[in-house]
Amino acid sequence: MPDWTWILIVAAVLALAIVVARAVIALSPRDAAATLGGPAPSDADAGTDADGARPTD
Repeated sequence: MPDWTWILIVAAVLALAIVVARAVIALSPRDAAATLGGPAPSDADAGTDADGARPTD
């Protein structure tokens, strides 16, 4: 194969890796907000604490 073919293969693999990474981030909103620097959804928004119990206050 010509040398430029390997460059295209590497570019395609990198593009696929980026698409997969973006999909994983999109499926985990709490982690995505932290990764992207935004505020993570609070436990109060969900109505439960980290263990799944409802707050008692």
